[in-house]
Amino acid sequence: MSSKRKHIGEKLSMLSKTVGISQTALADKVGVPPSQINRFFKGHSDIYSSALIEILKELGFDVEAKITKRLKSVTEVEHADPKSTHEVLNFLFDELDELGKQTYLSQLLWAAKLSSGDAFPKKIEAQIKNEMNLI
Repeated sequence: MSSKRKHIGEKLSMLSKTVGISQTALADKVGVPPSQINRFFKGHSDIYSSALIEILKELGFDVEAKITKRLKSVTEVEHADPKSTHEVLNFLFDELDELGKQTYLSQLLWAAKLSSGDAFPKKIEAQIKNEMNLI
């Protein structure tokens, strides 16, 4: 039994329970026997990629949209031609996921406060913290 397959199956099983979809209902929607879903969730068998894509879609993941977004991102990176440091920073920031953006802002705030000592404006600090909460 593949540990990676078991790990993914267990996570999808937990997600289906969290979302409130039973294995039987999921099997009906995907078009496979409930026993196949059960064996896959336990890591005892593989599942066709088309069935996996349908399972993911039923659990709220649009694989095609994720692939399209990633392709667009790679294409944009390859063809980016920023003209200023400001454009480079905006481009890089836009490419980050939520955690990356929060981490970036947190580190930026830390560096700015460190370099300015007590002279860092509280209004700007509050604005950066507000942005972090909005992400």
